[in-house]
Amino acid sequence: MPKYRMIWYFGVLTEIGRQMELLVLGWLLLELTNSPLQFGVFFFANNLPRPVFSIFTGLIADRFDRNKILWAGALINVASGIFIFALIYAESIVPYQIFIASWINGSCRAIEDPARRTGVLDIVGERRIVNALGIDSFSQVSGKIFGPLIGGVMLSWYGFKGAYITIALIHLVTLVVSTRISIPKQISTLTTESVAKSVTTGMKYVFTNKMILAMFYVTILMNGLAFEAFNFIPEIGKNYLFLSPFLAFFLVSSHGTGQAVGALLISFTKNINRYGLWFFIGSTAILIVIILFSWSKIYMLSISLLFISGLGLSLFATMQSTIAMLYTPSDMRGRVMGLLSFCIGTGHLFALVIGWLAEIMGTPSALSISAGAGLILILPSIFLSPLGKKNYHDQLN
Repeated sequence: MPKYRMIWYFGVLTEIGRQMELLVLGWLLLELTNSPLQFGVFFFANNLPRPVFSIFTGLIADRFDRNKILWAGALINVASGIFIFALIYAESIVPYQIFIASWINGSCRAIEDPARRTGVLDIVGERRIVNALGIDSFSQVSGKIFGPLIGGVMLSWYGFKGAYITIALIHLVTLVVSTRISIPKQISTLTTESVAKSVTTGMKYVFTNKMILAMFYVTILMNGLAFEAFNFIPEIGKNYLFLSPFLAFFLVSSHGTGQAVGALLISFTKNINRYGLWFFIGSTAILIVIILFSWSKIYMLSISLLFISGLGLSLFATMQSTIAMLYTPSDMRGRVMGLLSFCIGTGHLFALVIGWLAEIMGTPSALSISAGAGLILILPSIFLSPLGKKNYHDQLN
């Protein structure tokens, strides 16, 4: 399907550029400060736009041309990439500029995600959405594989200048691809409704849908107490495993490789059901692995653990989007996806707390405490919500 392939290419290139940019800038920040707290601030800045903007970007995805939304996000990435390269080339970059670049990176993601994900559903239809989202998840994790690998090679061979000019070029190619995307236009029912009322309607719907509400609860917990651990992989590699940039970035890519394998398995699996149960299984597996990874002193063991965490994340991510879209009416999906992005961003703001704990007691202890708290808080959701019980086909009958 040509339309799906083009939006898939866009997702691949966007994630490669985004992941490479975050890793290279994060490593540069560690070189400048070697501070876990400032490393936490870096990811806090990256995730801040999601809770600030996502409710409204979801509404924008429902109201406006999603093709143009994706193009605008790609254009902002190009401008930011060129500007940061100029600062690195002039050897005048300082930490606050790195924080701003991280914020811009996160802002573009907040703009693009609701439009791109709802666009996938409109292109492939409901019958093929699980398989399409599995393949789409692979496009996302390709950035976690190839972004670190390309970034590690360029940083090791050509330094920060060579790495960042590559990032700027990837963003430029992504911009070109964005002009070829063709998402079907939808008939909007929101043109006479105010922005405030539209957002309020979306929130009311979420609070009346127990399946969506439970999924949002787990999403906030996982993004706050689990996924921030993955952002600290380079810091673990540099300060606890004493790795070079390439080996540290290869460690990061093993997590993405596991997620890619899981996404491919899901995309070729037929008759998947009980989405909430698989969502819960993926979540708990990730939390357990994080605790084990935090204390690993063996490089190959760390790689294996991150690969397993990637398998769990593929389940989590695919079922999360599937639940959000299949349990939501078509005219509400953009707002629900925007609210989902809001929950993701709200959880990610915990990066600042993890960075502070890591500064005080060390990163392994901070990550273990975070993941342990996640396990305690997530377990009741399987018993007190429809996640482990409700079947999508039961809902249709």
